[in-house]
Amino acid sequence: MPPRFDSRRCPPAPALTDRVGFEGEPAPHVLVVGDTVAALAAAIVFERAGASITVLTRHGGSPSTTGAVTLTPAALSMLTTIDRTDRIEPAATSITEATVCTDDGGTEAVTLTSAGSRSTPSTVDRGRLLDVLRQNLDSPVRQGQEIDHLSDEGDGVRVTDQHDEPRWVDLVVGADGPNSFVRTMTGTATSSPAGLHEWTFRVDRPAWWSAGLVEGWTRHALATVVPMGDELGVCLGVHVPAGRSSDPRERAEQALMSFDGRVGRLLEQHLPPDAVFRWLPDPSVDPVFRAGRVAFCGEAATPVGYLSGLTPALGLEDALVLAETVTTVEPMDAALDRYETCRERRLARLRGSTRAAPPHEQHYPPQSRSGPLGRIAALRTVGFGGLLDRTEREPGR
Repeated sequence: MPPRFDSRRCPPAPALTDRVGFEGEPAPHVLVVGDTVAALAAAIVFERAGASITVLTRHGGSPSTTGAVTLTPAALSMLTTIDRTDRIEPAATSITEATVCTDDGGTEAVTLTSAGSRSTPSTVDRGRLLDVLRQNLDSPVRQGQEIDHLSDEGDGVRVTDQHDEPRWVDLVVGADGPNSFVRTMTGTATSSPAGLHEWTFRVDRPAWWSAGLVEGWTRHALATVVPMGDELGVCLGVHVPAGRSSDPRERAEQALMSFDGRVGRLLEQHLPPDAVFRWLPDPSVDPVFRAGRVAFCGEAATPVGYLSGLTPALGLEDALVLAETVTTVEPMDAALDRYETCRERRLARLRGSTRAAPPHEQHYPPQSRSGPLGRIAALRTVGFGGLLDRTEREPGR
């Protein structure tokens, strides 16, 4: 049974049954679209339940495997539950210390403590994690195949691929990230006037870098740096206001100039040529978990998922809850209705928990709560599962 979130304020994940499987009826054909943690987890769970699985990705592999994935203790436990190769847990590195640097010159060192049944968050190489999940699948991942058309026929979905070859499936699972192509095909894509430009890349780990996770905050940008062996994984998020258009790389270069201290020294105010870019919608946009016989998981369902520590956790929850409802509730439409209701309530409680947090934690790091970066700051206190224990603050450094 996947464990619950272990947090003082974050509402717990729904408890799942010990066994998921189709009994006394033909198992459905499920098409999973995406090469994300949520997509592969959904494919694994449905396959082990006895469903016929097809996994399609638009790219020849994940478009962004350069960075690290931050895992809450619950997310790591859920991953190890479905990992029969026993390779995910040894690949994860615990985060025992985090440092936050702000544009007012403040530096806050945070020790992530373990108390009782709780443990610290961890990081894992994104590419390695996806490879291990693919190895848990018996069904092949068909990379580089695109869907041209989806037609909901009521009792199933007619899918036409790039070669005009139609197929009939009982359920489509769209888990292809925040800029979901499946959402676009179903007419449920949300137009967000504001959002984030995200860049991920790696740099060699300099000899003077001895810190664990480091976050650098400015008024319009956030840089997160995590150790990855002899390298450092960097994720740069740049706020894009509504109505503001500019070249993403140019905007990122401008944002890098605002960092100082150890983050500024590391990045040297330039973006590597091989940095991977994606645009992320504002995390306040409404979620969509279902469109007929198409169900959405992870970042495809809600952009809240890409906030630190919540991306794999919420996507894994989506995948496991979807598999359980489809295998235990009949008919299929009733199961999808229950899945949608469950996930909407879960997300509402999660967002509500940030509003209920103590005032000093609502502003951690000390940022304005307006705009995407402000909402990320508010939700990060939940994303780390309530494990932040301030041990030191040095204003003006």
